[in-house]
Amino acid sequence: MVREPRTSALRSLRAALALAALLFVFAPKAANAGENLNVQDWLARPGVRLVAVEFYATWCKPCMDAMPRWKALREKYAAQGLRVIVVNTQDPDGGCRALPFVPDDSVCDLEGHVADSLRLQGKLPSAFLWSWQGNLLVSKGHIEEVEKAVEAYFQAAPRVVVEPSPEVDASLATLVRDRLADDGKVQVLASAEEQAAIEAAKKAQLGARYDERLQCEIGKEVPPNTLLKMSRVSQGQSAYLNLGLYDLAGGCLLASASSEWSADARATTRDVTGKLLAKLKRPDGLQWPTSRVVERSASDRADDGGAWKRGAGWWTLGTGAALLATGATFAVLAKATGDDLNATYKDCATTGRCARKEELDEADRQSLLANVGLFGGAAVSAIGAYFLITAPSAEPARGMRVDVGPSYVGLRGSF
Repeated sequence: MVREPRTSALRSLRAALALAALLFVFAPKAANAGENLNVQDWLARPGVRLVAVEFYATWCKPCMDAMPRWKALREKYAAQGLRVIVVNTQDPDGGCRALPFVPDDSVCDLEGHVADSLRLQGKLPSAFLWSWQGNLLVSKGHIEEVEKAVEAYFQAAPRVVVEPSPEVDASLATLVRDRLADDGKVQVLASAEEQAAIEAAKKAQLGARYDERLQCEIGKEVPPNTLLKMSRVSQGQSAYLNLGLYDLAGGCLLASASSEWSADARATTRDVTGKLLAKLKRPDGLQWPTSRVVERSASDRADDGGAWKRGAGWWTLGTGAALLATGATFAVLAKATGDDLNATYKDCATTGRCARKEELDEADRQSLLANVGLFGGAAVSAIGAYFLITAPSAEPARGMRVDVGPSYVGLRGSF
């Protein structure tokens, strides 16, 4: 009795230590310095149109062989808006040391948290490419795929010609052009030659109507040739500057934005162009490697035990039914035999004429077979019913969601 409180205290202490150990093992790790990859921040910066991210390790020969090509790619397209980020992952011997070229940013991911967040599963090198609108153009690719995607993107880079309506002052149109040029997300065509090319494209459309009720696909990449229509809209005592960006090829509206007309023209244009560019981005945020749906085949579904349980269940139910039928048959025979014996030898005690041993043995055998058939059939049928009840339903192949998006706190977006 004297030692009981101490024993209880020791048990409580051991339980607390065990709980603390579990929390330490399974609690999410905090982001360490140099382990933050924020693609959204880079894409939001002025002048940035594309962000490429290369995961590498110094022990990975293909990774290091690709570095001169990454250097050349960055030098070729940096002025047009390409930014290159490298992530040194699971490479303690490399120590995140300097590369043969200077990327726009370097992330030190020695413990592999960032790589795990993108479910690389040890695949190196792995490269990703995003557009400023948030679309993922290359996922878990190589330098060759990124080179082709970057070249194709800038060949089809959105070119915008600003077309003000008569009530919009030319100086305001100039401010809008300048603001879009400063943001650097689209190429604003200002020269006579450039505008002539757009006019030719417009004529090729045979007078296509630009109807704001005809909406383009939301979030898709801005097409090569676009028309930005500026207009002044009055509503009551207030006036608004309205921008509508149209696809020259289809005449559909890509995005529109309005800001209240104010005396500060720069503030008005800054506000309305910011709204317009924001609407051109993906509505659900930055796109990450998408969750994919894996179709389970019939053989995969058989692994869950459903197939053999259903087969065994129906076979067992059939066997149980057969036993029940046999038992019922012998029960009828046993009753008939018993009735005959009772009728024939009912005066056995007085006359001394009694049933022979062979006749009694036959009646006992029929009764035993009846009991075995009835009780055994009931038991076997119950087992078959259990198999069928517990077996997974035999549904058609269903989609099994496999998330491959980011889980790391430094990675933000939708997937």
